[in-house]
Amino acid sequence: MSRINSAEIPGRPTDPERIFNDTVPQWQRLSGKPFAGKYPEIPAVCNIDCSSPVLLTLPKSIYAVAGSETRIYFNNLVQAENKEDLVFEVVSAVGKCCEKFYSFTADTPGAYPCKITVKDNGKIVGCAETLIRVAPQNAGNEQNAVILTVGDSILADGEIVRFYHQLCQKYGNKNIRMMGSHAGSGKPLSAGEIAVEAYGGWKWNSFMSRYGSENNYNSKSKFIRIVNGKTDFILQEYLDKYNDASAPDIVIFSLGCNDIALADKNSLSGMIAESFAARKKLIQEFRKVMPDTIIGVVLLMPPNISDTAFEENYHGEITRKQYTINQFNYMRQTLLELQNDPDISLIPVYTAIDEKMAYPENNALHPNYFGKQQFAETLFAWFKNILCCI
Repeated sequence: MSRINSAEIPGRPTDPERIFNDTVPQWQRLSGKPFAGKYPEIPAVCNIDCSSPVLLTLPKSIYAVAGSETRIYFNNLVQAENKEDLVFEVVSAVGKCCEKFYSFTADTPGAYPCKITVKDNGKIVGCAETLIRVAPQNAGNEQNAVILTVGDSILADGEIVRFYHQLCQKYGNKNIRMMGSHAGSGKPLSAGEIAVEAYGGWKWNSFMSRYGSENNYNSKSKFIRIVNGKTDFILQEYLDKYNDASAPDIVIFSLGCNDIALADKNSLSGMIAESFAARKKLIQEFRKVMPDTIIGVVLLMPPNISDTAFEENYHGEITRKQYTINQFNYMRQTLLELQNDPDISLIPVYTAIDEKMAYPENNALHPNYFGKQQFAETLFAWFKNILCCI
């Protein structure tokens, strides 16, 4: 059996072999007020317990929208063999503890401190804090916003972006446009519909190096041109083509799954370092041509809780136990490296995913309808907070 090279399921690719359609529709000009979003202030909270034996890890901020339920799933916050024996206690002015998650629905916008303590057989094994930021439902409704999403197979079919766009319409953010070169799974762009820049199996480095000779929509990165072995970034040409020469207001990067999916205990640290170096370089290239664009980086989501799904998809080449270690370490190190960067905002998708209900029985890493909604709701809550800066 040939070794797989990404988290794509062998023999069942997420992306069909569609020929790239170069037709770009004439986008309708947005009619709202100019985009005025800002990075949320970075709170001074002790969100990572570095002495915790279960590695309790929270984001500095968790985002929500007034009147909508938000959940923090406990299993996703720690790394331990005996998660079922751990007891989580939450202290906050909003919400309530359930068996597997903390649920809150705040009617009043604002910032709510939240402290989580973990106990094992009555002994405290971790304690950390976060800030729950609740945006008003009408945050930024009058503003324009062009949003580019860059990702791998989790975003590639466009469904998460479509759910996100629907939430924007539902809550009054009608003056937005999703940007990208296809409408999901290589479908051609259509005015008024969603767009993405995401491809199955791609890593951070793929957007700086992939340049095949085929005309399949996922054979070439749209951000580069390679001539005589020399790689040139053509991000301004990309903007010329897909956004009338203007920079998007927001870029969301959701990558990393394929970077570390095949790592084992001996190769994990090296693969994370390689991924982070590629991330840094790609974001630097974006900054050169869009210095004022808000950049959001998704914190890698946990996988399906089912061992059977991993065996069915990857036949032992990727196991749930090892991938869970890889994902958690990647997420935690991303937080440690980027959480105090004033020019990047982290989107804590990992806290919001139900590792059982968010996945079909036969898929280890690609969420089902419910999981895609959870992902989209997290993106939307972050977006609302960008627009009002609670």
